[in-house]
Amino acid sequence: MGVQSYRFGKVLFWDKEQRKTTDADASWAAAWEKRSKQRGKPNQIQGWAAGDKGSTLTPPAYQKLEGPWVDGKDPAGA
Repeated sequence: MGVQSYRFGKVLFWDKEQRKTTDADASWAAAWEKRSKQRGKPNQIQGWAAGDKGSTLTPPAYQKLEGPWVDGKDPAGA
């Protein structure tokens, strides 16, 4: 899939029913964007037994954002 995607400049999707690659359409990207906006959890590999360890990141307190940006201005700076 990686080689095909790179060589042909396409995003590919694995169709598990037909067991082959297919071109991904806009719905594929829309689903990822929706999950991102909702702060959704990532999918786990089948059989994964370690819970969220290694697949979710929690930044340390010193990296916490100070609040929403207003008019393009960083709330922590100024």
